[in-house]
Amino acid sequence: MSKTNAAASSSGGLAQAWRLLLYLAASAALWSALGLLAAALPPYAIIAAGTLVTTAVAWSIRRTLAARYAETRRLGRELAARIDEVAARVNERRGSEEKFSRIFHASPVAILISRLDSGMHIDVNDAFEQQFGWTREEALGATALEMGMWQDGRAYADWLATLRRTGQLHDYETHLFTKAGDMRQVVAAAEIVGFDEVRLVITLIHDITDLRRAVQEVKDLNAALEDRVKQRTADLSEANRELESFAYSMSHDLRAPLRGIDGFSHLLADEYGDRIEAQGREYLLRVRHAAQRMGTLIDDLLDLSRVNRRELRRESVDLSQIATEVLEELKKSAPQRQARVEIAPDLRVVGDPQLLRVLLENLIGNAWKYSARQETTQIVVGCERSQNGVASYFVRDNGVGFDMAYADKLFHPFQRLHKPDEFEGSGVGLASVARIVRRHRGSVWAESSPGAGATFHFRLADQ
Repeated sequence: MSKTNAAASSSGGLAQAWRLLLYLAASAALWSALGLLAAALPPYAIIAAGTLVTTAVAWSIRRTLAARYAETRRLGRELAARIDEVAARVNERRGSEEKFSRIFHASPVAILISRLDSGMHIDVNDAFEQQFGWTREEALGATALEMGMWQDGRAYADWLATLRRTGQLHDYETHLFTKAGDMRQVVAAAEIVGFDEVRLVITLIHDITDLRRAVQEVKDLNAALEDRVKQRTADLSEANRELESFAYSMSHDLRAPLRGIDGFSHLLADEYGDRIEAQGREYLLRVRHAAQRMGTLIDDLLDLSRVNRRELRRESVDLSQIATEVLEELKKSAPQRQARVEIAPDLRVVGDPQLLRVLLENLIGNAWKYSARQETTQIVVGCERSQNGVASYFVRDNGVGFDMAYADKLFHPFQRLHKPDEFEGSGVGLASVARIVRRHRGSVWAESSPGAGATFHFRLADQ
């Protein structure tokens, strides 16, 4: 109930009391007058007049008391409603305070509540005591600077100035100290709130010291691992260079004795063939064939080693032109063969021209070799693009094909899916293709089935 309503009610009650007193005074005066007139008036008139006056006064008193009772009941209802409203607000505030208190003390993050004007703490939670070492009693009434949490007064002043200017702070990184003097790296957040006309600061402190230490340890481990990988890579590269150099030297040195074996076997067969029986001539033929095959293997090994030994150059390369030249040479070597060739125009990539020529020579050479038994050889060289526009190039033939169950052997040296007496070769060509593609940071794969030809795809990086 407001002060205006209370004043109005009080004024109305006083007016009614004054009216009652006036009625009583008038009634007393009338009875006195009747007493004076008793000698002059007959008895029945006096009785009638007294009864009339008494009835009027009683009615007036009753009306006044009824109005006062109704006003009192109204005021009582208003007072009861006001009491209920105040009680509800008190209960709501008490519930909010209890809920805040539970969250405040259960939080794993250190929380401090302090006055904005003086900086003195008025409460801290359990996490603060555990993480920083001060008890609640030690923290209450003291400032963070007095306790030694901030050992840099200018940093503390900057914190307060920024908070007062903005009203809140988030992700504020700084260094704070524990009671034992240990420095902790923290991320703090603070906000100014009003409470009973007092401005308070609620500060949340998240200790990230262990997290930053772990991050630094991971960085140090990564750096050490990178150094170790670099060292191992350097060692491996050196070992590979030595191995390739050894293989190159051995292959180069073996060519001379192999030529000698082949040459003397040929002379022996030509000059003394009539003195050697048929079985002996067959043996000489096998020796020559083995020596020639060994020479082919050595040449292929030398080519394979050159793939890694030569420095990679990058320039625009016309694959269509190279494919045309390779197929023209193959047609000249076997003019009797019927061939239908399709080469997509303007197949341009960026890469090493010599290595890409070796790649196409091997892929097209294989297509030519394994389709030799067909009445008409069919070879297609083209390009396909994926949905995101990445180009891949292919060489397709209608040859004997192969079982995809053994496709993982294709690109390893000396791994062949057909017998030497079926198709000649050393099994090094596709290994060279794979190395060339890897040097261009690309990928190579094959699709085939027995009797249905084969398609070899390759993709180069940044095309």
